[in-house]
Amino acid sequence: MLKRYWWLLCLALLSVPQLSFASEAVEPMYMVTESDLTRLEQNLTELSEINSSQSVTLEKQKEQLMESDRQLQQAEEKYSLLSSQMKNLEKEMLEQQNSLENARIYFEEFAREEQLKRDKLKREKTVAWIIAGVLLCACIAK
Repeated sequence: MLKRYWWLLCLALLSVPQLSFASEAVEPMYMVTESDLTRLEQNLTELSEINSSQSVTLEKQKEQLMESDRQLQQAEEKYSLLSSQMKNLEKEMLEQQNSLENARIYFEEFAREEQLKRDKLKREKTVAWIIAGVLLCACIAK
């Protein structure tokens, strides 16, 4: 019988510290009414819906950002191509302007030379008429 009490005493002693530890570890209890619980559940549901809609919006915005990045890259490539084409066209235009300027200079030189030839022919013609007139006068005078 002593053994029986001994076990009961050991169990009682072992359970006392556990009860003291258990009482310290227990969280405080609060009373929540059903309407508060319902409101909390509605808030949680609403927040969950907002979160999912924002996730969808975020995914759409990510897709739009990727599309915008792709379009920007294409625009930069087009800009680069057009810029190089414009530089080539400007270079060609300058070459054409130089060619036109050289042609104008050559044309003006040609026009001066032709004018000099016409003047020379006119003088030669005048001299020939004078000589013909002098010869005619000499022939008439004889």
